Amino acid sequence: MESNGAAGQIQVTEPVMRALMDQYSFDGPQMIDVKGKGPTQVWKLKPA
Repeated sequence: MESNGAAGQIQVTEPVMRALMDQYSFDGPQMIDVKGKGPTQVWKLKPA
C-alpha cells in the first residue's frame, strides 16, 4: 500500500476504516493493486 500512497495522505483498508469511522472521516473507497495481495479497496483519511 505504501507504494500506492500519495505524499501527505493516509490510506487505510476497510477493517481500519470501520474501526475508526466514529472518530474520523474518510474518502473512498478506491481500488489499488497491492503487491502480493492484488486488488484492494482503500479509504483516505480526510484532513481535520
